[in-house]
Amino acid sequence: MNDVAIEERLTRLEDLAAIHQLFVDYGEHLDAGDFDAYAQLFAEDGEVLLGPMGRAKGREAIRDLMTAALADRVGSTYHIVSSPRVALDGDTASSTVMWSVAAMADDGLARVTMLGHHVDQLVKRDGRWWFQRREGVVNLPSTLPRSEASIPGRVVVGERPVQRMIDQQSIRDVVYRYCRGIDRCDYELVRSCYHADATADHGDYRGDIDGFLSYVQQGLPRDGRTMHFIGNVLIEIDDATPDRARAESYLVANHRLPTSRTKPERDFVAGLRYVDDFERREGSWRIATRVCVFEWSRIDPVPPGGWVPSEASIVGRRDRSDAVYAASLDLRP
Repeated sequence: MNDVAIEERLTRLEDLAAIHQLFVDYGEHLDAGDFDAYAQLFAEDGEVLLGPMGRAKGREAIRDLMTAALADRVGSTYHIVSSPRVALDGDTASSTVMWSVAAMADDGLARVTMLGHHVDQLVKRDGRWWFQRREGVVNLPSTLPRSEASIPGRVVVGERPVQRMIDQQSIRDVVYRYCRGIDRCDYELVRSCYHADATADHGDYRGDIDGFLSYVQQGLPRDGRTMHFIGNVLIEIDDATPDRARAESYLVANHRLPTSRTKPERDFVAGLRYVDDFERREGSWRIATRVCVFEWSRIDPVPPGGWVPSEASIVGRRDRSDAVYAASLDLRP
């Protein structure tokens, strides 16, 4: 064996040892509550994804996430790392690592609270290995009673259906807020329903969210009024990827088109579905990708006559002066 081959093998062994130490340091810093040191295990643009606990990108955000989640539980958990599998590829690597968390139960005895694994992307910069991306996955949830569970945001037996309902309602709220934002022409509210890097496909428009907002700001003022009715909402969350969800929302969109030089007042009505990929980032569910699936449409004439609200009636407005934004619903002068 020549000197080059020996040096390559030594470098490989050194890289594997450094990566294994990274796994050990990860658990040690968590147990000690040293979240500054914990964050320094990640590359400057590194990312951590920890299921219901949230996700964060960048060292400062990672430190803040872990501090908020675990600062009041320092000393109550012990992380045990096992079965690391590392695939080296030059100055990058991928790995899976099994982990277990032990904690003290009410009877004073140690109990294993959770078993799971991490899926990692690692990078070597300036001679040192860092986590580029680390995702935690729970394989066996806790069997301890709720009072004994030590990791906030974790899934334990009996809590999974409750967490699922909380997540589903949070996602429904986003769908409903989007409709309010569109009907009230509240474009910042619409924006808040999407992640910053989200994309939207509305047929006539496909692209990023900034472009979509420009698109609706040009189109909505041409409609006299709009009302978006949400019907069936089916939300599917896979336990293996609890920070991602697929939502299918049935929708009937009504547009009152005003009289023009050539056409009378009329209603444009469309039936469609919003098919959304949601992601929870830093504890917040928002749309990552939206696709509008169109089913049918029609244009109805508006017959003359009909009920007209009295002058004393409160009518809807297409801005933040609408009644729904009022601090008090006592709107009398």
